[in-house]
Amino acid sequence: MKRFNVLAIMIGVFMGSAIAANAQQSTLNSAVSGSEATMRGTVSMRQLAASEANRQALGSQQNASEIEQPQHRLPNGRLTSQPSAAALNALSPNTALAASSPGVTGTSGFGGVHEGDNVTANGYELEPPDQGLAVNNNVAAEIVNNVLRFFDAGNGVPLSAPIATSTLFNIDPNVYGLSDPQVFFDPVSQRWFLTEVAYNGTVNAFAIAVSQTSDPMGSYYTYLVDAYSSQLTGCGFQDCFPDYPKGGFNADAFFITADLFSNVSGNYVEAAIYVFPKASLEAGTAFNYLRFDDPNDFVLQPSIPAPGEPFSLARGGSEFLMSAPTASFGLGTPQISVLAVINTKFIVSNPGTVKVLQTTVNSQNYGNGTVPSSEPNVVGPYCASVGVTSAPSLDAGYSTFQSTIQKANGNLYGALAQGAVDGNGLARDVIDWFEVHPTLNNSGLSASIVHQGRIVPPKGYSISYPAFGLHQNGAGVMGFTITNTSASAAGGYPSAALIAFNGTAPTGGIRVTGQGFTSDDGFTGCGVSGPGTVGRWGDYGAAVVDAATGYVYTANEMIPDPSLFTRGHYANWGTFITQTH
Repeated sequence: MKRFNVLAIMIGVFMGSAIAANAQQSTLNSAVSGSEATMRGTVSMRQLAASEANRQALGSQQNASEIEQPQHRLPNGRLTSQPSAAALNALSPNTALAASSPGVTGTSGFGGVHEGDNVTANGYELEPPDQGLAVNNNVAAEIVNNVLRFFDAGNGVPLSAPIATSTLFNIDPNVYGLSDPQVFFDPVSQRWFLTEVAYNGTVNAFAIAVSQTSDPMGSYYTYLVDAYSSQLTGCGFQDCFPDYPKGGFNADAFFITADLFSNVSGNYVEAAIYVFPKASLEAGTAFNYLRFDDPNDFVLQPSIPAPGEPFSLARGGSEFLMSAPTASFGLGTPQISVLAVINTKFIVSNPGTVKVLQTTVNSQNYGNGTVPSSEPNVVGPYCASVGVTSAPSLDAGYSTFQSTIQKANGNLYGALAQGAVDGNGLARDVIDWFEVHPTLNNSGLSASIVHQGRIVPPKGYSISYPAFGLHQNGAGVMGFTITNTSASAAGGYPSAALIAFNGTAPTGGIRVTGQGFTSDDGFTGCGVSGPGTVGRWGDYGAAVVDAATGYVYTANEMIPDPSLFTRGHYANWGTFITQTH
């Protein structure tokens, strides 16, 4: 296999009066038009799933190789999750582990995609399993690096065998690497959208699949769209690598943002916003698309509306985005960046009128970066086989919004992890969250912070990779990964957890929904590949509301019981999907 390497208790919160925007509005550079994109082909998900069932015998732990996904970097070139980054003083816990949480009347869940599925579908093993989730009418689609699988969201019964994403996007895995997948369901157009980056030494592109109907197992249009950045001087006159791509949509367009890194120098160049006409994607027709350049942001996130939340019709149709650039750029004053793509209803008829407005608002301090999360010191069989004597810690990723921004009740909701120290001196991560109100009118774009706060777990715990799943009124849950240094603690081994959110603040305690079985035993944390002693963890979690049932779902990486979910030889990660209502 070719190896690709490219470069329940009270909650203390910040609330009170809104904080007004503090910076001048600006308009980004005019858009660059990409070359015409054409449909690559059509696939039947039902047929793919059946063919994968027949290929299960091809997956073998004896011939599987390990593949590390591209390592994410900060604008200064450093890897994420630095052990020395914890700068917050010891924080007093403001939440605790709880058997129940107000606002969550019922919780159930099931094991999702795991490393054994990669062996089955692809014949190789991989870290980390970046995670995407969409649910509609009680069908859950979970996509990770590099497997897609469908489940009955009520009981967890698989509705398909593992499907290799290379098969889904009709891409030769010996020619392209694939990374950073996501999946969305638009309850208005009743279409499923799946995306992933496809890359090699000379080509960087977005693989996109769009369902032809609301049937998740039906036929899909597939595209391979050039990331189109070779004209940027910083890219070295070849396409930059579009790292950490994130999707979102409004009434008119589908958006993908990415951090562009030069394949020539390795340097960070800019964040980019790609705008695709949604009607063309849904119809399987050729289309032109736009790219906007944003050098002032990093890990820029589009938004998706909660079920029932109307698309913004202001300024000819608009899409809101957010970024938390303080930690990434070392800004002295913590800020949240808010952007609006306007005139999206003219994306086909008059694309030159599509513009991007940008503003910032001061926020609570979040700019410390993340630190690796500690886990119980249980050395697994793979780590032991290569001479490792201590369990690795877990990469906590960027200290910026990692999951798609949720738009509910007219506001934008985002959360991020940052490093702190607990009362015993343990460096660990806590979660900061923000509710931001954007105002878009003929005068321009402004923003204010409506609520913001911080979730601090008990001593010994670290929480990271948060994702909001919200109803139209802003209530729902936040899912995340939780660990503890003690194997006997609930959520001690890497586990899935959540906390209820009432629309203005977290409420109740942290509930562990997917209890981990043992410590991480992956090849990236055992010093064989990657940073060594720090294991690559799923670079983002996911959360969503099923518009048909109103149930909220979260998806997080955890370590499952290998007697129930077959581990790989080189890694033992799994995922857990939680249902709340």
